[in-house]
Amino acid sequence: MTDLFAEVVIMGTALNKGLHYSIPSRLAGKVHPGSRVSVELGKRKAVGIVICVGDCLPELPETIKIRPIRDTIDELPAMPPDLLELCLWISKYYFYPLGQVFDLVIPFGGSEPIGPALNGPGIKFVRLIDSKACESLKSEKSKEIVRLLRLAGGTARLRDLRKLCENPDYSLKKLIKAGIIAVEESQTRPGTDYPASCKAGTASRPLSKEGQDGFSNLWALELTEDQGAAIDQTAPFMDSPCF
Repeated sequence: MTDLFAEVVIMGTALNKGLHYSIPSRLAGKVHPGSRVSVELGKRKAVGIVICVGDCLPELPETIKIRPIRDTIDELPAMPPDLLELCLWISKYYFYPLGQVFDLVIPFGGSEPIGPALNGPGIKFVRLIDSKACESLKSEKSKEIVRLLRLAGGTARLRDLRKLCENPDYSLKKLIKAGIIAVEESQTRPGTDYPASCKAGTASRPLSKEGQDGFSNLWALELTEDQGAAIDQTAPFMDSPCF
């Protein structure tokens, strides 16, 4: 079997070049450009982005020892090809360290997996599985997420939770791992971003924080047929980044 190597840029560092690591046979087929990997950097562990994979190495001093990649962090590459290409261009055009560009693009660059449920295109909905879990939680952020989901009737848009809670992704991943919540990409009615499972004449809307113990309330608001049609037509424009 041909030996494979990966050029890895360490996230969050000022290094403007990739470091070379070997790909162990157990990771064959799992390491691709854009993959987030765990590697050794000196005496510490680090996280990097693979920028290329090949079966040969550049000429290196004999004193340099090629270490193997420790593991992949995500099941799928955290950075799609077009985004990886954009980061390379930004680094070159603005003379900015590539590792720091990656750190800006990926919102949480640690060793925890991003997972397909929290990244990628599409509209994500967070569903509460264990509604009684709040009492046993120690993290205030996790408790807040569960309370919000309760007030929302058990389901809320991931985008709304990110607006209502500051930096919730770490707590969300912990809750997913514990089986307390699930993140799903729901089917939507044409022209809307709320679930197709919503009954006709209802929509999920974020409300203000006033009177809700410091956090916002979400509920299903009963609408007339005409109001529901108006929501269907205006929701895509209201949720647009340009709105």
